[in-house]
Amino acid sequence: MELNLVGDLMIDEYKFYSISRVSPEAPVPVLLFKDFKVALGGSGNLAACLSLLGYKVNLFGVCSSDAIEEINILCKKYDISTDLLLKNNDLLTTRKLRILGNNKQICRIDTDSYLDKDNLIIFSEHLNKNVNTEYPIVLSDYAKGVSDVFINDPVLSAPKYIDPKYPDWTRYLGCKFLKANEIEYDQALNFAKCTTASELIKKYKISNLIVTRGKNGCSYYSDKENIEIKGISVISKDVTGAGDSFMASFIWANEFGYDIKNSLIFANATAACSVRKVGAYAPNFYEILEFLSQDLNIHLDKDFGFKKVLIGGCFDCLHAGHLYLFNEAIKIAESVVVAVNSDSSVSILKGNERPYQDIETRINNIRKLGFSKDIISFNENSPVKILEKERPDVFIKGGDYSGDEDFEDFNYCREKNIKIIIIPTKEGFSSSRIIDEIS
Repeated sequence: MELNLVGDLMIDEYKFYSISRVSPEAPVPVLLFKDFKVALGGSGNLAACLSLLGYKVNLFGVCSSDAIEEINILCKKYDISTDLLLKNNDLLTTRKLRILGNNKQICRIDTDSYLDKDNLIIFSEHLNKNVNTEYPIVLSDYAKGVSDVFINDPVLSAPKYIDPKYPDWTRYLGCKFLKANEIEYDQALNFAKCTTASELIKKYKISNLIVTRGKNGCSYYSDKENIEIKGISVISKDVTGAGDSFMASFIWANEFGYDIKNSLIFANATAACSVRKVGAYAPNFYEILEFLSQDLNIHLDKDFGFKKVLIGGCFDCLHAGHLYLFNEAIKIAESVVVAVNSDSSVSILKGNERPYQDIETRINNIRKLGFSKDIISFNENSPVKILEKERPDVFIKGGDYSGDEDFEDFNYCREKNIKIIIIPTKEGFSSSRIIDEIS
């Protein structure tokens, strides 16, 4: 999965303090320094969220030359390349410094930078030269000038997905998916002198309008239907970056093949997961699935090459690599059966400290994704007994195999003319890596 992300790149800084007392000099808290953290901000945070969901992100933006080394380090954490960023000596990178006392934000200090006309022309040429229009374009707009490129350049395709900032939505005219928070939505209504979402949709020719409402969930509007998704009850520590988490997961679900309602349900769960943490937080799949209050449903209306496919694996702490495997399966077969190693089987294969999640959790997480006809656990080292029972047309296995190995399940498939398809491990993703990060 690949996409182009165009937007205003920033650096988020966090200074953590403990509050010892109220100052006798003025009614302000006395802060004792505890920690300092730096993270990707603006479009960078959306890029991080998308990368964790398995996307190769072609990140377009403008970065000051003095900040590129810092941004390189931050992007490397999420396997995001900075090759497509335009380095600019004349422009400072926007920074947002958040001051937190006892893990609650006290104030924010911004150092803003805006793209001028001359640099916009240079960026437009850079974007036209390097953007691959075969993949969706996402615009993460923070009103720092980058979005002007879509107004002034008639050659560029309009972004498929837009996270807006300006109240005048003329610049987003004809957008397919526009996601605004409640404040941005109200500002757009006032600016356009509209009273309803349907008036906004008609005025700006928006195909799909999504309004996020924090703890109250989200709303969806189009000329065909309106959908309301209820909020998820969660103790919120920080809403920073929740919009990016929502946006990234909606894009993932929509592109994966879920309908609008299921994509909204998934995105709503992701945002709820994100606000549990202090600072912008990009959740993994297994964390998001904990917050899904209902199973998703995926309807694939197309011709398939095979009747049934069986996938085998441990599926401990579901991540983008697993989802890539599932996506390949639903592309080729009418029904998908998933064979999951039992807890004892995982321990034999991976060691006594595994699995991280028990068999009930692992099966439940796969079931929530709604693509599988059946999910069956097995105690043996291989799912050969399930292969014997199900007799699929195809056996899919993820990993660095050729398919010619002398494995029990591979031998059975060759004997019964079951096609073996190996899906190479998705680089940068593994349950072991996630578990190490948790530890």
